[in-house]
Amino acid sequence: MTLTGPISGGSHGWPFAMAVRDIGALGYIEEEYILEGEATPYELTSGTSYGADGRWHVRAVEGRPFCTRVLVRRPVDPAQFNGCVLVVWANVTAGFEVIEWESTEALNGYAWAFVSAQYVGLHGADDASPSGLVNWDPDRYGSLHISSDDLSYDIFTQAAEAVGPLRPTADDLHLTDPLGGLDVQHIVAVGSSQSAARLATYHNAIQPITEAFDGFLLDVYFGTAAPLGDDPTMRLAPDDHDGAVARNARLLTGIHHLRTDSSAATLVFNTECEALALAPVRQCDDDQLRLWEVAGGSHYSTHTWIDMNAKATRDFGAPFIADVRPGLHVSDLAVQPARDAALHALVEWVRTGGPPPEQPRLDVDLNGGGLVRDAHGIALGGIRLPEVDVPIATYQGTNDQPGLGWLGGSMSPFEPATLHAAYPTRQDYIDRYERSARAASRTGVLLPRDRDTMVERARARDLW
Repeated sequence: MTLTGPISGGSHGWPFAMAVRDIGALGYIEEEYILEGEATPYELTSGTSYGADGRWHVRAVEGRPFCTRVLVRRPVDPAQFNGCVLVVWANVTAGFEVIEWESTEALNGYAWAFVSAQYVGLHGADDASPSGLVNWDPDRYGSLHISSDDLSYDIFTQAAEAVGPLRPTADDLHLTDPLGGLDVQHIVAVGSSQSAARLATYHNAIQPITEAFDGFLLDVYFGTAAPLGDDPTMRLAPDDHDGAVARNARLLTGIHHLRTDSSAATLVFNTECEALALAPVRQCDDDQLRLWEVAGGSHYSTHTWIDMNAKATRDFGAPFIADVRPGLHVSDLAVQPARDAALHALVEWVRTGGPPPEQPRLDVDLNGGGLVRDAHGIALGGIRLPEVDVPIATYQGTNDQPGLGWLGGSMSPFEPATLHAAYPTRQDYIDRYERSARAASRTGVLLPRDRDTMVERARARDLW
């Protein structure tokens, strides 16, 4: 394995999917590196299977060459670094890499390494795709190649080693240090949605071999792990309706537990969108596992589209989604503050060895009734952000749209009569919202900065 960089140049002059906010104002720098070498696929050992218990046994087989990129965000000042590197598996469901985590809390001491581990990220759905890195900027990325996704798990391991506490440094071997000499104490794997499914497989099959990570954050995870080998459903043509239906079917019912003998702390952060799928394999919290489920939350929201549109407009010249207004086909409930808190809780767990407090789970009728809801249609149980605890609209985690549109959830504002019955005056609403926000902060599902920002927004709402 070799790591070179930081790289520059290319026809565009910037890394694909780099941050859109000014991270320099937060004391951060973003640089891109080339990681290349030979990666080893894995296969199940003879006589074993993908058992529901997640205790999978695999062996390495003959490796093949690869060349990919790692996008690094890190504090410039070592004093700002909190000792933890978050290694993120770049999501490729959209046919290109989606790289997020630009909230203020996410850029508050952590270092980030976003890994291009899969074929689609580099080449798109096929070699002619303009959205893969290679064709998006051949001058910058023309040398990148991943033959198939069976290499992805070892690529991810090697990326972790390149930014981990035992990485070769410039002082050791005159090699590039992507972290600029930062003293790394812990390394945590992060993956969202499709990438969370890849991490579930890594957790169950690869982590027992490599022990590369101190913790795992599986974000919006449906409960079905990804294949060890190549995944043809990630290379669908835009008009492949049958393929999309087959891929979506995997999201509806979880079939894999996370193994319970892992050495790594693991936190699954879900919205109500994923809750029904995960329910058949929902596990009890224990010394190595925590599950957070956010009532009213959806897999993506208007906030997701706004962020993606900013990058798509810069990188592709046009927004990804034209209409991002909230309504029956997409929610505007922001779950990022709770996600920030989940990340913080996991990292503290890794540091101290003490798991965070258990959180209430969504009420699910396992006899086919779905999520249990109140008179307004809001899910009961789970983590209740102030928008759900002190609601002015009905938020739900899914909708009736085709394709992947159902993942956007929905929101339906209360009628004026309902609003006034719940909150006779504006001050009634503000007082209740502030109490709810403080309670959420005390239980650890809102960080103080996010809590204060949310309260200020509530005070500014013109509801009467």
